[in-house]
Amino acid sequence: TMKNPGLDPLKDLTPVIQVAISPSLLMTRVDSKYKTLGEVIAAAKANPNEVNYGTAGHGTFPQLAVELLMQAGNFKWTEVPYKGAAPAITDLLGGHVALAALSVASGMPHIAGGKLRGLAVTSAKRSPALPDVPTVAESGFPGFEAVGWLGILVPNGTPPDIIAKL
Repeated sequence: TMKNPGLDPLKDLTPVIQVAISPSLLMTRVDSKYKTLGEVIAAAKANPNEVNYGTAGHGTFPQLAVELLMQAGNFKWTEVPYKGAAPAITDLLGGHVALAALSVASGMPHIAGGKLRGLAVTSAKRSPALPDVPTVAESGFPGFEAVGWLGILVPNGTPPDIIAKL
């Protein structure tokens, strides 16, 4: 996302280990007219200005996952970027946005509390934390997967014994 980050990660860094992966969660209020991901996409195709969605900020992984989904499905939702997940959830609960694209952890308590409905997760398999929420792939986009990951990388040339310790 940066024009000149000062390094090329594919050429300048050596991967050591993947620490975690994190799918995104697409969610809406339980009283929303949208019951499935397919319904929200159909609404967007019928009226491109109808559907908006909150994010924790432009350029966050969930926002980029939605961009990939919109390309795959040839539809458009309008992003409403917030300064973090908390205000995005607040406005989703208040009905100011139709959807939110955030982390699974951001939506779990509100889904468990019966206030939000998970429409889809962006991982290849269902999230163990939300086993009743289908994947995007199950929702009509076979093979779709968009997960963020955290890992440890080191500069090329790092001694092997240092990499082994990490």
